[in-house]
Parts: sequence; structure tokens; C-alpha cells
Amino acid sequence: MSRELLGSTAKTFARNPELAGLDINSLQITSLDPLNSIRSLRGLDCSRNQLPSLDALKNMVQLRALYCGQNQISTLEPLNALSLIELYCNDNQIKTLEPLRSMHQLERLYCGGNQIEDLSPLKGMPIYALDCSRNNISALDPISSLNPLSGLGELYCGSNFISSLEPLRQAENLGIWIAAPTRSPPWSRSKI
Repeated sequence: MSRELLGSTAKTFARNPELAGLDINSLQITSLDPLNSIRSLRGLDCSRNQLPSLDALKNMVQLRALYCGQNQISTLEPLNALSLIELYCNDNQIKTLEPLRSMHQLERLYCGGNQIEDLSPLKGMPIYALDCSRNNISALDPISSLNPLSGLGELYCGSNFISSLEPLRQAENLGIWIAAPTRSPPWSRSKI
């Protein structure tokens, strides 16, 4: 999709504020800037593109569901003032979930396939589904602080450096979870 066509889409939204969703996945888009004036958007699928940034979304205060997986995004910072309920940011280059710390309504987070090491920004969140697989996570302790942990129904945490599933003991409604295989730390494979 050309920048001009995306700009035309943004103008259509400006004239039709009742439009609530936009699906622009798999269109080789490199920028969301033409959308930065849209305020009414509640759902956006911009996955499978070539996006390096989510900066154009920082003022989309009505946005509740964002699908931005399989891009080149390195930070979630532009989302820190939003009240997302669903965030699919898998298979990017994200290193931290810190910008999500204030998202007290986040119920679904799919952040697998990134470079995340720490889940502590998720403390106190009402997360039902979490995919943190294929990252650099070594501990699930922050998951025991989800609000309530008994609400966690789906967890995908395989292909990490996790050594204990003990923090999940109180997750009484956990119906789907995949924790194996876990990766060994690089130093454990060396012949020192």
C-alpha cells in the first residue's frame, strides 16, 4: 500500500468517525504517519509489514486492540498512554515491556519472539492470555503478581531460560500452558 493510499484511508476515517477498525496487514507499509490524526480508531491490524515505529499511534486514545506483530518495532514507548485490552506485538525487536506498566486493562498480551528479559512490568494486570515464548526470560515470578493470578487462562512461555514453574502454582484457571522446551543459557553449553 502506498503512502498516498494510506493517507487516503486516513482521510476517509476523518470523514467517518464511526469507523472503528482498520486492517492494513501484509501491505509492506513502512510508516503509520498518515494515520496520526485519527482519534476514533478502536482496532488496528498493522501486522506483517515493515514498520520500525508505532509513534503515529500515541494519540489514538480510543485504541483498544492493536496487532503489530512481525514488523521491525523496537519499542512500545508510544503506547504508554493508551488503554489497550489486546496487544499482539510478537516477532519484533522489543526489549522491554516497561511502557505497558500503566495498562491496567490489558487482558491479552502476545509478545513472543522478541528480546524481552523481564515480565515485572506486568505486575497487577488482569491478563488472561500471555504469550512470552521465544524471548530471554529467566523467571516467571512476576506472573504470580497478576491481578488476579487465578484469572490467567493461557500461558505460552517455551523457548526461554525459565528454570522453575513454581510461580504458576496459584494459577488455578490456567487451562492452556506450554512451558517446554526451554533454552539453556549459552554458558551452560560451553566446555569451560
